[in-house]
Amino acid sequence: MPDDLVKIAFNIDPEDWHLTSSEAVWAKVLKELGGFRVMNTPYFIRGISFMDVVLAKPIGPEGFLEFTGIVCERSGHSTYRLLVPPFDNTFHRMWKGLEEIGCTYECLRGIQTSLGEKDLFAVDVPPRAYIYKAYEVFASGEREKIWLFEEGHVGHSLRDS
Repeated sequence: MPDDLVKIAFNIDPEDWHLTSSEAVWAKVLKELGGFRVMNTPYFIRGISFMDVVLAKPIGPEGFLEFTGIVCERSGHSTYRLLVPPFDNTFHRMWKGLEEIGCTYECLRGIQTSLGEKDLFAVDVPPRAYIYKAYEVFASGEREKIWLFEEGHVGHSLRDS
């Protein structure tokens, strides 16, 4: 791992569907801002997306870092989560619509949730992607019972209805 990457721990609600009390993300040290740029898509954290700049403080003697707030720099990325039955082959058919607009994902296979065992996909919707098209695919996949989806953070500018 490069020297400028650190892990930042976020406290989260263990009563939520994921049944966990914290998540750590990789972040790049930004000395000039006194903050850290998030370098992966969060699986469980709400309100944070890939490339956002956050604040953290050291905790404990080992120098672990804990999230304390968001610096006034949002990346424009949005984060969604997909819960899919383990090793479901229909996922990839539906994923093509998201891949075509530039979305990427990170995956945790076979995690235990309050909904049973699921594969979890943390989806990054980049700023250049049309967020309404992405949302349409998320909703369509849920209607077709391919996945359940959750909005983690919307960093895109949304038009007025």
